[in-house]
Amino acid sequence: TNICFDADVDQGSLHKALDLAQLAGFELDREASSATLSGGEIQRVALARALYRLFTSQQKLLLLDEPTSQLDSLNSSRVIQGLRELVESGIEIVAISHSAQLIEQADQVVRIEH
Repeated sequence: TNICFDADVDQGSLHKALDLAQLAGFELDREASSATLSGGEIQRVALARALYRLFTSQQKLLLLDEPTSQLDSLNSSRVIQGLRELVESGIEIVAISHSAQLIEQADQVVRIEH
């Protein structure tokens, strides 16, 4: 998992992204590989990276694929609440998910059946 950021890190955006991804205070060794992280940690790092890019690019759309699938229920609830706050601030989120908890918070649900 690539967890690197640009050399010129916007600290405010980085802290906001880490907080929303439930990684505030998370210590990560610069030499760490994804093999040393749990599935939930990898997922939260990927979410933080996506959020950081969203915040620094001033985009208004976030695409997520199963954003809570590897998270425990507590972290799922916290991440979903953070995503809800993003929506309320004007960010559009399109998420693909099997999570009933996430689907319950959606403003609109499209079901695809095969």
